[in-house]
Amino acid sequence: HIALLLSNALFFIMVSLAIGKRVYAVNLERLAGERQGNGLNMPNIYPKKGFTVPYKDIKLFFRDTGQWSQLLIIMSLVLVYVYNFKAVPLATLSEVTPLIKEFLVLLNMLMCGLVMSAVAGRFVYPSVSLEGEAFWVIRSAPVDMKSFLLSKFVYGSIPLMALTAVTVTLTNFILDVRGPLSYISTATVVMLSVSVGGLGAGLGAIYPKFKYDNIASVSISLGAMAFMLIAFFLVLMTVSIEAWNFYLYYKAGRVDWPFISISLMVIILINFLSAYLPLRAGVKRLRMMEE
Repeated sequence: HIALLLSNALFFIMVSLAIGKRVYAVNLERLAGERQGNGLNMPNIYPKKGFTVPYKDIKLFFRDTGQWSQLLIIMSLVLVYVYNFKAVPLATLSEVTPLIKEFLVLLNMLMCGLVMSAVAGRFVYPSVSLEGEAFWVIRSAPVDMKSFLLSKFVYGSIPLMALTAVTVTLTNFILDVRGPLSYISTATVVMLSVSVGGLGAGLGAIYPKFKYDNIASVSISLGAMAFMLIAFFLVLMTVSIEAWNFYLYYKAGRVDWPFISISLMVIILINFLSAYLPLRAGVKRLRMMEE
C-alpha cells in the first residue's frame, strides 16, 4: 500500500509538471533567462532556431478559424472532384478512342495543377503578408530572411504536395491506371507542387501586403493575380510537353529516348527556375526591407 501511495504521488507530480510547463510558459521563459546565473536547469519548452517560424505558423493556423475551417471546404471539393471521375463512362468512351485513359490522366494532371495553383494562391502566396504589421518582430529577431522565406516555402509546399498526390492517386485508382502512367502523373503533380509553392512564396515576398483588413484581400491583389497566371502557364506548359511525348509514343509505336530525355530536362529546368528565381528575388526584397 505504501508503494502504491508513493507511485500515485509521483504520477500526479509528473502530470502537474507537464501542465505547468504549458500554463506557466511565460514564467518559465523568464526563469530560463536567469538559469546560468542562478544555476537553474530549466527545460527547453520552445523549438530549435530553425523551426521557430513553422512552429509559429502552425499554431497561428489552428488558432485562426478563418484559415483551418477552409480546409473542410477544400476537402469537400476534392471529394466531389474524385467522384466526378468515378462517374465517367469509361466503357462507352473507350469505343470512341482507345486512348481515353491516357487522355483522362493528362486532363487529371492539368486540372489538379490548376486546383493546386488556386489553393497556393490562397494559402502560400499570402504567407509572408500574414505576418501583418508585426513583421517588424521578424526583422528585429535573430532570423535570417533566407531561412524565414524557406520556412514559408516548406510550410506551404508540404500540405500542397500531400493534397495533390492523394488526389491524383485516388483518381488513378478509380480510372484503373497502373504502371508507368500512374507513376509519371504522381511525380508530375509532386514536382508542380514544389515549383508552384516556391513561386507563390517568392512572389508573395516580392509583393507583400502587410496592411490589410482581411487576409483574403491579399489573395485577390494584383500580385496574387500575376502569381495565378504564371502558375497556370507553368502547369499548362509542363502537361503540354508530356502530352506531346505521349502522342509521339503512340504514333510511332516506340520510345524515342533522346527526345524524352530532352523533354524531361526541359520540364525539370522550367520547374526549378520557376521556384528558385522567385525565392531568390523574394529574399533580396525582404533583406532590402531590413535596411
